[in-house]
Amino acid sequence: MYKVWSTYPPAIANLPSGRCIVGGSVTRVTKNGRNVALPAVVPDNLQLSQLQWVRPAAPAPVKRETKKVKGSTGKVYLLERQPNGKWTCTCPGYQYRRFCKHTGA
Repeated sequence: MYKVWSTYPPAIANLPSGRCIVGGSVTRVTKNGRNVALPAVVPDNLQLSQLQWVRPAAPAPVKRETKKVKGSTGKVYLLERQPNGKWTCTCPGYQYRRFCKHTGA
């Protein structure tokens, strides 16, 4: 039994390297518990029903976080962590350039 870790259901395609398992972002293929090198070349008689699709777990969402920081002139700015993990700042430097000393970028 082949197990395929992929974001989309796997398929079998005839490629120049042979008959291979393909699909959206195939990250891992195992046969009877052992890893198979990618691209996973399979026998000609393998059917889709013999593949077990494993969808990788989605990454945990980043919790929104806010902080207040004092700028060099004494003004207080708001730092906010976005769901993608990046920080934003309300200071003029970040608003114009999309980076500042407060965000560390």
